[in-house]
Amino acid sequence: MITSHFLPAAFRMFGLYSGIANAPKLDVWGIDEYHVSCAYRASFRVIAAHDIVDYEEQNPLSVVLLCAHLYYRALQTVPTLVRLWILECKGRELSAAVMAYTSKYFSSVLIDTELERATKTRFGDEKMHVKVIPVHREVNMTYTIDENEIKMSLKIPPDWPLHVIEVRGGKKVGVKEDRWKSWMSGVRQVVLTQVGLVVGVPRQFHISHIS
Repeated sequence: MITSHFLPAAFRMFGLYSGIANAPKLDVWGIDEYHVSCAYRASFRVIAAHDIVDYEEQNPLSVVLLCAHLYYRALQTVPTLVRLWILECKGRELSAAVMAYTSKYFSSVLIDTELERATKTRFGDEKMHVKVIPVHREVNMTYTIDENEIKMSLKIPPDWPLHVIEVRGGKKVGVKEDRWKSWMSGVRQVVLTQVGLVVGVPRQFHISHIS
């Protein structure tokens, strides 16, 4: 349903089949939040960011904002399906427009959300340290064992989640090569398959070292 129906319908709603030039500009709207409240029985209002518009089925703006939020949620929860659609898209201009539009209006919101979650996450282990560097879209992890530091870092691409997070191995003093490769494999599996990647990877890194 996502790849065969929703994504094509969403990209048509954004006008991306005709390129990105005339696509709706979403930077003034809060695509990560969308509330439909019923003021009266037949009266609905759409609240996006700090602006409120009357929700009407025939109002293009209302439908576009709803579609934008649903696409945001798809990127947040099933990014692999979005990447699959782009990979299998036979129209080069269409796929380029989708990637450019997503990167411009959706990626930065998703990245900021994930980095904020990573900043607030606590592991309950003084040996585990996570440092978030928003300006570089990086998350650095350090685990201390017997005064030795084991380090790993994540680099989030600017068009995430259309491209996956880069996992960089750092210091691995006192760790056997086969065990290090096993840890790295587990972390990369999280990057490819799980939701909430920026939080999931440090958690996997932490579990690997205490097990």
